[in-house]
Amino acid sequence: MGQQNLIRDRVAARVGYDQVDRYLPASKLKERLPTDAKIAELENAQFQDGRPINVMPTENHSVHLRVHLADARTMLEATAQGVARSDMALAYLTLNYQHSIVHLQAIASDPMRKVEIGQYNEMLNLMREAIVALQNQMRAQAENMRKAQEAGNVPGGVDAAAATKLQEHQVAMQMKMEEAKLEQQIKLAEHQQRMALKDAETASKIRNS
Repeated sequence: MGQQNLIRDRVAARVGYDQVDRYLPASKLKERLPTDAKIAELENAQFQDGRPINVMPTENHSVHLRVHLADARTMLEATAQGVARSDMALAYLTLNYQHSIVHLQAIASDPMRKVEIGQYNEMLNLMREAIVALQNQMRAQAENMRKAQEAGNVPGGVDAAAATKLQEHQVAMQMKMEEAKLEQQIKLAEHQQRMALKDAETASKIRNS
């Protein structure tokens, strides 16, 4: 209820309390917040299935971020405890990260959300670090398997070993391609984050001047 009143107060500050219901009816707001949370939970399930989701401009970005990042924290904990498979965790965290960055960009210019945005950024940084660590881990595992095969420590005939080596090479190449793509996306997202935060700081200074 407090959050609903805060949102209404912010709208009223711009249009006046006598007009606030025209733009943001209280009944609609009460219905909207739980709906956004449920949608975000469904999106988390789709991330688990390896499916990317587009961010819609009409979504409640703060609600989505809270739900997505809370789920990401659970995945980070499961990964640290060795419960989650590395490949599945990497796919999920990558999709969640890319999606959540877009939500963050949508609210980054709001100076009233400075503390909130800082908290989201901290979590996104943890996700990015985990993504890079998982990439390195999977690359090391593939390299160890390759060395074991070359040393003859992996059972199987000559043909089986050759087929396995070819498969591992293909997987490694695919990983490199995905890693390069992800690094490019992360750099772009970081640049957009910096620009959005810079714009927010500039806007705040103008308002306070």
